[in-house]
Amino acid sequence: MKIMKTYYSNFKNGTATCNLCLKVIKTSGNTTNMASHMKNKHYDVFAKCNQNNEIVHQILVYMPRSPILSQ
Repeated sequence: MKIMKTYYSNFKNGTATCNLCLKVIKTSGNTTNMASHMKNKHYDVFAKCNQNNEIVHQILVYMPRSPILSQ
């Protein structure tokens, strides 16, 4: 997933570092936690990446935003 390679680095020991806020995210061998972090903490970037990315679109559809973040 391009969003993960662009906005995360230091993939090691089952973690990755968000390049936007430097938070270390547990990967557990997949990209779910990274996508959730991007969607919940950096939604503007996440939505921008969605414009031409069907995988990100599917995540947007199946992972609704928190009502608190929508306000």
